[in-house]
Amino acid sequence: MKIRRPAIALICVAVALVGALVWYVARVEITDRQLAKEAVACRMRAEHGDAECQFRLGSMYYQGQGIAQDYAKAAVWYRKSADQGNARAEDGLGFMYFKGEAVRQDFAQASSWYRKSAEQGYAKGEYDLGYMSYYGYGMPQDRHEANRLFREAADKGDARAQRFLRWERGYFPHVRQWVLWLKFLAAAYFGSEFLKLTGGRRTRAQIIIGVTVLLLIASLSIDLLRYLYGGRVESTTTVAALYVLGQLLDGSVIAMLLAIVLPRRTRAVLMAAAASFAVLILLQVIYSELRNAPINIRLLCFAGLPAGMAIPPAIFVWIERKKNRRELPPVVG
Repeated sequence: MKIRRPAIALICVAVALVGALVWYVARVEITDRQLAKEAVACRMRAEHGDAECQFRLGSMYYQGQGIAQDYAKAAVWYRKSADQGNARAEDGLGFMYFKGEAVRQDFAQASSWYRKSAEQGYAKGEYDLGYMSYYGYGMPQDRHEANRLFREAADKGDARAQRFLRWERGYFPHVRQWVLWLKFLAAAYFGSEFLKLTGGRRTRAQIIIGVTVLLLIASLSIDLLRYLYGGRVESTTTVAALYVLGQLLDGSVIAMLLAIVLPRRTRAVLMAAAASFAVLILLQVIYSELRNAPINIRLLCFAGLPAGMAIPPAIFVWIERKKNRRELPPVVG
């Protein structure tokens, strides 16, 4: 019986998938065994008072690596290590008080442990204490002191502190504030114009103005969220999602404004969107707030503004074609 090429390809793919699955399961099993052995050895040294092993054992309990996850035991071993002055354990214990894991949530206690860690020059402890100071968690709010701590942590290579400082000062001083005001004024102007419109059926221009107002309000809301809480967000994925959403909305606003000014040039807006994509790649490679993010996230962000610009004109083109097909005279046989 002759086997066709597609069948051979499917068999090869299936064998490759099964092989990859077996390799993954074997690797996980080997890793778990190694971690379990490390946990046993670490426990022996921790019970004899080794501060480093006490911290590592606490981390294993906290993360559930090589041992069953147990926050209470993690807190016990963190405290044993912290009592001997291990800075990482002090920071870890502070985090447990901050989150309220196995202990009662207590920002004052969290700040106290973070301070002990920071005073030993531990970068993560400096960032965490700066975070508490910046927002006034468990201590008086002091953004000047927080920025000092962030700078010290950033100088030691802490990525979160570096990102927070970039977000605070921005790459173009005061530009973000001006953009917020311009969007507010534009939303107020077009909103007042839309409210003046009366009558029954809305025209195309009136609908465009109404949609523009909604997009401006949404864009302004995202900008305010990023401006007020951007540095507080610690997940790169969340930052990227806010960044992309903001760019999509900004691009759509630009396209709608162009549709108001140039109502018959929807194809030109599509071409402008394509051209801006190339320009934005160059600019954002140099100035992007996310230049330390993974390349796939950066590429997604680069596409945000031109993609937003392309969506409204693409919809307009589709509506116009659909309308033209309806208006075509019937073919006489």
